[in-house]
Amino acid sequence: MFFVDKLISMSNTLKLGISGIRGIWNDSLTPENTNQLIRIFLEVVKPKKVVLGTDTRRSKDEVTAVVIESLRKNGCHIIECGVTTTPTLALMVRNESADAGIVITASHNPSEWNGLKFFTPQGLFLSPIKMNEIFDRYSLGTISETADLSSESILTKLDVASEVHVQKVLHNIDVGLIKKARLKIVIDMGNGAGTDIDPLLVSELGVDVTYLHAKADGEFERNPEPVAEALGALCKTVKEVGAHVGFAQDPDADRLVIVDEKGHTIGEEYTLVLAMKHYLSTRKKRGLVVANLSTSKMFDDVAEEFDCKVLRTKIGEINVASAIVENDAVFGGEGNGGVIWPEVGYVRDSIAGMALILELLSMSGKTVSELVSEIPKYEIIKDKMTVSNREEVEAYLQKTKEVYADENIDITEGVKVNFKDGWLHVRASNTEPIIRFYAEAPTIDQAEGWIKKILS
Repeated sequence: MFFVDKLISMSNTLKLGISGIRGIWNDSLTPENTNQLIRIFLEVVKPKKVVLGTDTRRSKDEVTAVVIESLRKNGCHIIECGVTTTPTLALMVRNESADAGIVITASHNPSEWNGLKFFTPQGLFLSPIKMNEIFDRYSLGTISETADLSSESILTKLDVASEVHVQKVLHNIDVGLIKKARLKIVIDMGNGAGTDIDPLLVSELGVDVTYLHAKADGEFERNPEPVAEALGALCKTVKEVGAHVGFAQDPDADRLVIVDEKGHTIGEEYTLVLAMKHYLSTRKKRGLVVANLSTSKMFDDVAEEFDCKVLRTKIGEINVASAIVENDAVFGGEGNGGVIWPEVGYVRDSIAGMALILELLSMSGKTVSELVSEIPKYEIIKDKMTVSNREEVEAYLQKTKEVYADENIDITEGVKVNFKDGWLHVRASNTEPIIRFYAEAPTIDQAEGWIKKILS
C-alpha cells in the first residue's frame, strides 16, 4: 500500500500510480516536471531505443515535444508512432526490438489531463519496483543534472503502428467467418485513439459499422470513462440501427464495454468473461487463466467449465500481465473491460476484445443478451471512501478480518473474504487516496450487507 502514502503526500492532482503518471497539463503536470520524470525514467531504465505514442488529447503535441526533447538530450533513438492506442504502443515496443516504450495518455481522465505510461522491452508496463524507484527519486529530487550525450540521438517517424496491431489481431481470428455473418455494429470511440485503428480493423471484417464520437480532436464529447451512464448515445444508436452489438472505448482504447442488441449495457465485467469463454471454447489451449482479486466470480465459473485453473493477483494491470507471462497463462484480464490475450499482447486490448466478441457472435449465431444469459449472474457493488492516512486504511482492514474471522480470508492485497456464493474485497487504491469496498453476491442486498458490516 505504499502508493497511498505517496499520493497523500503529493499534490491533489498529480497521480503517481502503479500504471504511470497523470496530472492536469500546465497545472500539476508541467513541462518542467515532465522533463524531470523522463530524465529519472532514463536513469532507472537506461534505454537506447524508445518507442513513443500518444492518445488524442489537446495537449498531446506539447507533451510529445517535451518528451522528445528530453529523450534527444540523452542520446536516445526515438521511434515516434503518433496517435496510437496503449495496446498498440506496447506491441510496437516488441515489434521494433526497442528497450522501452512511452505512451502519452491519461487513460479515462478528462481532456485537460495528460500523463505517461512506461513499457519494458516485453511490451509490459514497468514493474512496481521500477515505478517505485522513479517516484522515490522524483519525491526526493534526486535527478542527474548532466545529460548523457555519449551517442547521437535519432528520431524516426513510424506511421504503420495501427496496421501492425490490426494484422496481429486478424492473424488470430477467423476473418472469413466474421465476413459471412454480415454483422451490424456501433462503435463509440470516445474521441480517443480508437479513431485511428478501429476503421482499419472493421474494414477487414466486412461489418456494417456506425461510429460515434469519432473526431480525434481531444474534445471528449462524453465522459471519457466508458461507464453505463456515459453511453446513452451508444445504447440509443444500437437500437435505432438494429445493430447486433455496440462497443465503447476509453481514450487510450485499452478498455472495452459492450452494449447488447436491445441497447442495454451488459456491465464491464462481462467483456472479459465473454471473450475468455469464447477463446477457451474454440482454441485447443488449456491451462492457467489470470485475473485480479476484484474481478467477478463469473471468471472462475467459466474457467471451471473448461477445466482451467485460476490465478488471482494484486490489483493493477502489470500484476495480471506479469503473472500471465511468468506462468505461461493462456488468457487473462481485469473486470473493468480489460481483455489480455497473450497471443496478441500483454496489456488490456479493446481491439483484440472486439475481434473476439465479433468472432463469438459470428460463430454462435446467438445475440449478446442470449450469450450473457448463459453465464451465472451476480450483483457487484463498487464503493469507496476517502482516507487521510495509513492508520485509517489499516483500521478498516483489521475490522474486516475481525468481522469475518470465520470465513476464507485472502490477504494478497488488502483483505478479500471469499464466501461460498460471493466475495468481499477491501483495499487501498493504487492511484488515489481512497479505500475501496467491492462485494459480489447473487443479490444486491447480500452484497450491500457484507459491506455494511464493515462500515457500521
